[in-house]
Amino acid sequence: MNWLQAHEPIESSSTPPNSWYTDEQFYETVDKKHIFPNSWLLVGHTKDLQNDGDYVAGNILDDHPYIICNSNGTLKAYYNVCRHHAAQLVDEGKGSIACVGNEASKRIRCPYHGWQYTLDGQLAKATHIKGCINFKPK
Repeated sequence: MNWLQAHEPIESSSTPPNSWYTDEQFYETVDKKHIFPNSWLLVGHTKDLQNDGDYVAGNILDDHPYIICNSNGTLKAYYNVCRHHAAQLVDEGKGSIACVGNEASKRIRCPYHGWQYTLDGQLAKATHIKGCINFKPK
């Protein structure tokens, strides 16, 4: 069935299970063997990641956007896409994540619907989500 033939309402749509992102066996059988080569990749320079909130972003194999950011002195790497609608979170290049609102912590904010992520990759705020069935932000 293609997406044009789907009859489920958008409010009960789903995404791939979180095990696709956290399961070691999935990583070994799919990501490691089919997506990423078995070697180091230069994705940025540490001189661009000196301060809390600094980031570098780019694209691996033309289809895998990444972001690497300094989170309290630890480098964290993620896909540079929002899990809501897969919008790119930050532009390719380098920069620094600004504080959002009056909050003390720095957050990455999706430009599409405004979902916010901590520098540790956790969903901090999900906007425009009312009416979705079984939505669990954790």
